[in-house]
Amino acid sequence: ETASQTPLSQTPAWIQAYGSWAAQNPQVKAITFFDPISPKGYDFRLEANPAALAAYASLGQESGMTAMPATP
Repeated sequence: ETASQTPLSQTPAWIQAYGSWAAQNPQVKAITFFDPISPKGYDFRLEANPAALAAYASLGQESGMTAMPATP
């Protein structure tokens, strides 16, 4: 599990780097992203930053990555 505050400008690039990192670390079988607002008020929601959400969605298109099905 990982997270980055979505208002940060570097969050989309950080998310995009997951794919190459995962390819270099085949022992890792899954990557999840902590996605709520924390009890301390930090915003980790991907939908709060369209570029971060797009970066996360694009991971499913990379070789070796499988996107989870969307939930209603």
